[in-house]
Amino acid sequence: MKKLTNEYQNIIKCPLQLTGTFILLIFRLYIAKKQCKKILGLSGKIHSKGDKRRLGYAFKVVGIVGYFIECITNKPLSQNSKKNLIISGALTPIFDDYFDSINTSVESINLKIKVKDLTNSLRFDEASRSFFSILQEKTSHTEFAGHLESAIHWQIESTKQKTTKDTLILEEITINKGGSAFTFFASCTDYNLKEKQINAVYNFGAFIQLVDDIFDIYQDEKEGINTLASINIDNLKEISRILTEFIAKSFDNITITNNKNKLARLYALYAFPAYYYLHYLSEMSTKKDFWDASGKLNEKYSWKGWTMPHIMKFIWYMFSKKNFYQ
Repeated sequence: MKKLTNEYQNIIKCPLQLTGTFILLIFRLYIAKKQCKKILGLSGKIHSKGDKRRLGYAFKVVGIVGYFIECITNKPLSQNSKKNLIISGALTPIFDDYFDSINTSVESINLKIKVKDLTNSLRFDEASRSFFSILQEKTSHTEFAGHLESAIHWQIESTKQKTTKDTLILEEITINKGGSAFTFFASCTDYNLKEKQINAVYNFGAFIQLVDDIFDIYQDEKEGINTLASINIDNLKEISRILTEFIAKSFDNITITNNKNKLARLYALYAFPAYYYLHYLSEMSTKKDFWDASGKLNEKYSWKGWTMPHIMKFIWYMFSKKNFYQ
């Protein structure tokens, strides 16, 4: 097993610094959500499930991916970059549903035609249509087209998660699905990222994908989607080990020295809730109702089933536990 470096461990030991990063991230997400609603033409309370989903993806992309890019480039996001991240994030669930519904391969997709088809067949606002026109122009550039094709390819490959429980295949999908999506988002910005920076974005995307899979254990089990997390639901220590290994591989591969402390704390803020959720599941696994009648995880123990007492317990756990990684 690959272990976390002392450098990473030392960076994340200070609760005050973690708290500061957490507050900064929450503030950024709050601002990002307001920007997203404005750019996507949404106002007031949102009732549509589709709009809620698009908004959720949008402010997560501009808030988390945008912050990561700012850290590795040491430059603030331009308004145009924010807009492109918001729209590409909002379109992600639409692309997900589209490619999940077709039986094809990336080689059979003409990107420009498909972009046009999607634009004409789905109801987008003017901002989305404007982004699609930029997307069509950018596909003429080899580097951008490569990131887009890779993201599409691994989105299609992820449909195999419904038919296989092979650990190596699932690990490959997890790493590349998350990594290719994040590098695509990064390529939508005004930054001309260097190879080391692209690798950092790719590895961070892989880590985030695994964390998301941990939080989605209940939903994935319900939908018959196999992930590194869901296939190990009866072996929570194995999931924790895999998460630690992902962090180690991802963080160690960041050779950029600027803002590495900020990046470590960003990793920690995503990792800590995942470790705690696994700890919580381990405690609850002795309960008689932990599994439902079909042998799946009971919905009451899903991540979305949390209430304020759970959140307060997590905060206490985060600051009282000396080492999440043992």
